[in-house]
Amino acid sequence: SYEGAKKILIKKYKISLDKIKVIYLPQMKEMEFEDIKNDVSIELKYDFIFYGRIEEYKGLDLLLEVFKDRELRNIKLLIVGRGKKDIEIKNKIKDIENITFINKYVPNRDLAKYIIESKFVILPYKTATGTQTIQIANYYNKMVLTTKVGCFTEYIKEGKNGLFINRQEYNSLKEAILNIMKYKIDDRQKLLINEEYKKFDLVKTANNLYSIINS
Repeated sequence: SYEGAKKILIKKYKISLDKIKVIYLPQMKEMEFEDIKNDVSIELKYDFIFYGRIEEYKGLDLLLEVFKDRELRNIKLLIVGRGKKDIEIKNKIKDIENITFINKYVPNRDLAKYIIESKFVILPYKTATGTQTIQIANYYNKMVLTTKVGCFTEYIKEGKNGLFINRQEYNSLKEAILNIMKYKIDDRQKLLINEEYKKFDLVKTANNLYSIINS
């Protein structure tokens, strides 16, 4: 699902380069609701949203630690998801008033509304392979703040559909959060996001796959 994975397959698994093809994971149609996307009555409630299955590799521990910082006390974070560390997360955010944790199954339409209610998507992952989280965010004109791991370095173009966290550590994450807060998501920025979103087009992905099978 990304070019960088080739090196792993070649070096670790000794797979020949001519047997490897790359196709980016496409847009996630079941998460796209045009009426929600264009609903101007939905107001911003949060600065950042983290959504998806809660796993160790997604870096939530560090994110929660950074949000205790006094400089971030007026920045609001929404976490939507479930996982093995739910109780631990609830305990950690008891005294952090600017974090909201929706710890239950959320239907796709509801998640879409939460994304629209948030200014940015944040993914402070420790590692990553392929993902459709960025595709969903970009569909709703949201920039993604993420670490430089896995597919993110190819799915994100700095300053267009997202920004990077230099390192997966406290000061880098804090600095990146404060930096992206300066961004204004105007019509020009939305055009840049949409331009990058086109590379995840489902028809393009299907045609690429069909071409590979035929060859």
